[in-house]
Amino acid sequence: MPLPSDPQLGSSPVRNREFEKTHTRGRVISDRVGREHASTIIDVGAYRGETAEWFSVLFPNATIWAVEPLPESFAELALQKNPRIKPFNFAAASFDGQVQFHYNSIAPTSGIYPINSESSDSLTIGLTGIDTDVPANSSVGNLVVDARTLNSFVAEQDIKEIDLLKIGDIVKTCG
Repeated sequence: MPLPSDPQLGSSPVRNREFEKTHTRGRVISDRVGREHASTIIDVGAYRGETAEWFSVLFPNATIWAVEPLPESFAELALQKNPRIKPFNFAAASFDGQVQFHYNSIAPTSGIYPINSESSDSLTIGLTGIDTDVPANSSVGNLVVDARTLNSFVAEQDIKEIDLLKIGDIVKTCG
């Protein structure tokens, strides 16, 4: 079975085309983890579930635990019809409780910490209008969201082993 196409990184076609010139995430990740071996994937910052869906095709035997703190993004994630994608609405943090979450005009740049106004990648995307006409450093506001440590989440879900951990745009194989 051929590997699925790489998921798009947000809605930035320019960034996606540049990435695809030199990388194929699917091959790198599946070669490291093993397509048939992976059974547990945690996707932190799952947004609307695009990468979780891609993982479900790339790893046909895996359950994907998709974590997304933003209510609007989580609502779309929760509509996924894939039974192997398990959506959870909280922010991964170093504590259990609640946390102030900084919500930006480009949702994937949102987080527990305010955006770095010196970040050329996020600012360039926003200022060039690729994702939006509003600069990425435009704060939509703050909201309080539930926060969990991954340790408490894994224990609560009785997850014994993690094959792949994706946090934002960072993927870590755990085998």
